Amino acid sequence: DEELSVLPRHTKVVVRGNNRTKSVLVGLEGVVKKAVGLGGWHWLVLTNGVEVKLQRNALTVIEPPTGQEEDDEIEIPVTSDTVLAAAAAAAAAAAALCGQEGSRSDAVGRNPGERAVVFISLTHLSVDIQVVDLSKLETAALRKYRKHFKLSDVGRNSSKEQLLRAIEKHFVAYQLDELDVITGFLQAAKRLKT
Repeated sequence: DEELSVLPRHTKVVVRGNNRTKSVLVGLEGVVKKAVGLGGWHWLVLTNGVEVKLQRNALTVIEPPTGQEEDDEIEIPVTSDTVLAAAAAAAAAAAALCGQEGSRSDAVGRNPGERAVVFISLTHLSVDIQVVDLSKLETAALRKYRKHFKLSDVGRNSSKEQLLRAIEKHFVAYQLDELDVITGFLQAAKRLKT
């Protein structure tokens, strides 16, 4: 069993560590939740409930799976209540990450006066928070954005703050087809190559 490059699910292991392992994890026991062959990465659930990602050479098998284990993954029905609860938790986490009280997710900043747009995407109720700080753009770039997207909320001679508010509102609401963007990027890269 020690020679397996990828351990099967439900294998009980102890963390012996390697040069990438945090010392606080060494000696802890856990169960393999998922593993991939490339790099030998294993996702474990430790006995304290924490999930970690470690390489195969940092693990020692205690007990192989018996085949009688039940998947302990609980299916949470996705309803508007669960989505709203996850979104509220993500917004609160985003506000905490940005150092602000409350759970506002549309425009929060890391420092007073700094603004950033926070995106919260929910995939199987896992939260992915991305922050885009549009205030780092120069006023000229904001004006080009306004002109390109024909934003009627702000005029030609609007202040940077007015442009930021209108662009943040548009940026959050803008729907994008990722496949079209990737295809366009590849076509542009091919044109530049030739």
